[in-house]
Amino acid sequence: MAMTNDDMANLQCALLAHARTPRLQVVLRLFDHDLATRVERATGIHLSRSLSSIAAPAFVAAIFGRRAAALLPIGNEVLQIVDLTAERTTDIGTLEGACQVRVLAVHGTAFPEPHVPVVPGDEVQVVSTSQGLAELELCVVPSAVGDDANERDETAR
Repeated sequence: MAMTNDDMANLQCALLAHARTPRLQVVLRLFDHDLATRVERATGIHLSRSLSSIAAPAFVAAIFGRRAAALLPIGNEVLQIVDLTAERTTDIGTLEGACQVRVLAVHGTAFPEPHVPVVPGDEVQVVSTSQGLAELELCVVPSAVGDDANERDETAR
């Protein structure tokens, strides 16, 4: 594991270790996301992560009042598992189809069927990208995106 606060020192340690023992599993901490991506492509060190790019979705989630249960870095994406409280009535199929999310639980039931209703006050746990969560909030939790967005939404109706 190479995890100092110096990207170049971390990269040098990882490359030296990898050159010495090619089958060694290396975990490399890099601040610069672009550098982490290039290192993965060029070296075969497949666990190169930018902490700032992994942490950024959690900070955004906190700003919007989301309760992030977990962050899952997968390739260049960071999936978030988030708990939300519904403010509008809908159903699981609509959420998954329109909002690019996968509903993990609602009403305490894991992996609910598409016809299961979601009503205001329901706790819903989903997994998605930041973009999918933004779409979900517009559909089901409009207060999470601010009063201006709510007013525009009401005016559009």
